[in-house]
Amino acid sequence: MASGQLAPEGGRGGRRAEQAERGAPLLRIMGLSKTFGGAKALDDVSLEVFPGEILAVVGQNGSGKSTLVKTLAGVHQPDPGSTIEVRDSDGRLLGSHGTHQQSLHFIHQDLGLLPMLSVTENLDLGRRLGAQGILPGRRGDEHKRAAALVGRYGAGIDVRAPVAELAPAERAIVAIARALDGWTRSDNVLILDEPTTAFHSDEVQRLFEAVRRVAAQGAGVIFISHRLDEVRTLADRVVALRDGKKVAEARASEFDDDSLVKAIVGSSVAQIRAPRPQRADPDLILAVEALSGKKLRRVSFSVRSGEILGVAGVLGSGREDLGGLLFGAIRRTAGTVLVSGTPLPGGDMVSAIGRGVAFVPADRHRLGVVMDLSMRENLALPGLGRPGRGFGRLDLKAERRESREWSAAIGLRPPEPERPLAKFSGGNQQKVALARWLRTGPRLLLLDEPTQGVDVGAKATIYQLITQAAADGAAVVVCSSDTKELAAICHRVLVMEGGQVAREVEHGALSEAELLKETLGARGQAGEAAEAGGGEGPATEAPAAGPVSETPDGPAWRAPSARERLKRTMSFRNASALYIFALLFAVFSLWEPATFLTSQTWRLLLDNQAITGMAAIALVVPLSAGVVDLAVGSEVGVGAILVAWLLARHGLPVPLAIGLTVLAGAAIGLVISLLIVRARIGSFIATLGMSSVLLAVIDWLSGSQQILNLGSGFQAIATDTLFGITYPVYVLALISVLVWYFLERTRSGRRVYATGGNAEAARLAGVRTSRVILLAAVSCGVITAIAGILESAQLATGDPTISTSYLLPAFAAAFLGSTQFRGGRFNVLGTLVAVAVLAVGVQGLELAGAPVWLPNLFDGAALLLAVGFAQVQRAPTARTAAIRRLLRHLGGTRR
Repeated sequence: MASGQLAPEGGRGGRRAEQAERGAPLLRIMGLSKTFGGAKALDDVSLEVFPGEILAVVGQNGSGKSTLVKTLAGVHQPDPGSTIEVRDSDGRLLGSHGTHQQSLHFIHQDLGLLPMLSVTENLDLGRRLGAQGILPGRRGDEHKRAAALVGRYGAGIDVRAPVAELAPAERAIVAIARALDGWTRSDNVLILDEPTTAFHSDEVQRLFEAVRRVAAQGAGVIFISHRLDEVRTLADRVVALRDGKKVAEARASEFDDDSLVKAIVGSSVAQIRAPRPQRADPDLILAVEALSGKKLRRVSFSVRSGEILGVAGVLGSGREDLGGLLFGAIRRTAGTVLVSGTPLPGGDMVSAIGRGVAFVPADRHRLGVVMDLSMRENLALPGLGRPGRGFGRLDLKAERRESREWSAAIGLRPPEPERPLAKFSGGNQQKVALARWLRTGPRLLLLDEPTQGVDVGAKATIYQLITQAAADGAAVVVCSSDTKELAAICHRVLVMEGGQVAREVEHGALSEAELLKETLGARGQAGEAAEAGGGEGPATEAPAAGPVSETPDGPAWRAPSARERLKRTMSFRNASALYIFALLFAVFSLWEPATFLTSQTWRLLLDNQAITGMAAIALVVPLSAGVVDLAVGSEVGVGAILVAWLLARHGLPVPLAIGLTVLAGAAIGLVISLLIVRARIGSFIATLGMSSVLLAVIDWLSGSQQILNLGSGFQAIATDTLFGITYPVYVLALISVLVWYFLERTRSGRRVYATGGNAEAARLAGVRTSRVILLAAVSCGVITAIAGILESAQLATGDPTISTSYLLPAFAAAFLGSTQFRGGRFNVLGTLVAVAVLAVGVQGLELAGAPVWLPNLFDGAALLLAVGFAQVQRAPTARTAAIRRLLRHLGGTRR
């Protein structure tokens, strides 16, 4: 089909004749729609899959492909009026959900693997074990079987290794092997959602052979991919989606590259080429001598200003490790790296960033960005170490201005810099991952699979950003499994083999065919590739319209008004605790008006909850950094007993006793951080163990007895009032303001959220995560020490039993607070509102004469409800990771 002559839905009469020959389809979708919050992700989509057919579904990120897959899988329920039918073994088309489960087999973009299980164990999960499920298996035989399965795709994977340790392509191979293992029924449909994202062309061909075997047995295949050459090579028929609608359908042979891109994007095709260096002899930026580490052995090369150097190689060649070794994310064993003539120390990513080195890793979800942070916060993350406003303050006005500018520059859709990155499409996420480094003006830009898993529109924008960086004088190193991409944008390409540079392809000889020949050592395959590519040479295809901003994902976006922002903030989803507080207030006001509404009751409530509020606010800091501190109650208890012990047993002056107690709290936090960072003990175990140690210290100092005679001067710090309010309430307010300012307005606070959201990505962005954890733990120790001091002053005694009374309320308030106002982050304001809700509930029950166990039940129920609400409110983030750790071990926290 010639460019510009694509007819939507293909030729209808011809398709009816084909369908009559092929018989009933295996899968029929009619009028499928799916709506999210008023926006249609799918809009009246119809398609069929026939036996022995490979149907490709193509479209940009956000076009509806993933929604289609998840609806077929039962993750999303379609809108009323949609029809999904599958054929059973008797040839009947049925629409039951159970039939879908039996006949449709999926490989999703997230692969569905369990990262902590080994390859063998993941493959065994897909097997029907029968009676063998309760019998011991032969581990050696299982490993051999697993190795044979993954070996079909040419991957030398250690099947004993946890999946979490595998490269992206290796994980994809494991998922495909599991889906195809033992599948013999012919009335099934295999659905592959971007399975080749991290594959080299050799791996792709091996996968295609397996997929063709499946189709040859009579099964149907739905193949979703951004790689248009793969679509034309593998598919029998192609369906194009745009903005949730089916805009084109035809046999694959009827498409050429231009018409296929036009169907996907809505614009014609342009050629993107790398610019020539600006000077005849540009400055030498990168010089690598005998670099070794992981799979690399004595690699040497150089890159000059304005030059784009490509690095090709099959999986395992060392190509996938080069960027990390240069940046310092992977440990070097030998060799030197010079940036502008200055040695770059190995393993020091902060130093690399300071020298102008930027690195965009291949695995953007795990290493490239922090999904829990907004686009604006991700954009600013690599620059947090630069000089800014005094006292480490964030310049939010400048951040917002820059984020708007970069949103326009990269064609962000929708252009909402305050939106969490997890809510953008994959192509937009990758553009942000690149833009946040370009914002720093790097001398050396290291890119690993820069367009992996993105659509053609986003790919064009990324190519433009890369070539513009080179035109601005940066030296660029692009490590990629996409030979077409390397031929398009690079001046020369190094081909790696066995951890060494085997060959170099200069600009004059650079083409996809030549790279395939040099990479795979297969001249016949290279010739076929050149023929398939039409002999175009070093070029790739992208929308001529330029950045994706010319072809937005759906309706035009406008900035929400102040009224809309307030309405969203105060919605029940974001401010449910406020409405619960109002409800409880109304109930107890009507139930016990004579006692609940008195000023004495509310002064007592404020006094009693000030200490609980401090414990909860103290907990917010480590939880934001990804540390679950189960010692928070014991830390309050140590503060209470230690200050009493120093005053009553040793007669120290009040200021000195308070100062020493605060220092002790900081020391406790320091020890906890060292256990986590240095001893590499998980925060749950480290803080649980520390809690037991602190309880022993409490019993030793107090002799398991109350410590009396603390002095009236000490007691006054908790009982004296200002405007009728006691000092602990003012201390809570001051601590809350300081912690809020620290987390929300300082660069260190941003680092805390980044570490909790994705520690590895934060580390690659130059954040010293070990220091962040230390800072969070010490802050928690100091605040809990202050809380303990004020608790002893309120009681006028050192009580060794108070520790257990703060753990559950503090966690309940922090987790309930994380669902409020900040869209899933632990935050101060939400925590204070949660403390108020818990306080009113407990106080009201006590005034109503409820049994003594009911307030404890209220706290526990509040924690479980908060955790449950937090789980369903958002996709997994740092907070939900903390929730999962808490849920696994919650039973062990009770005393």
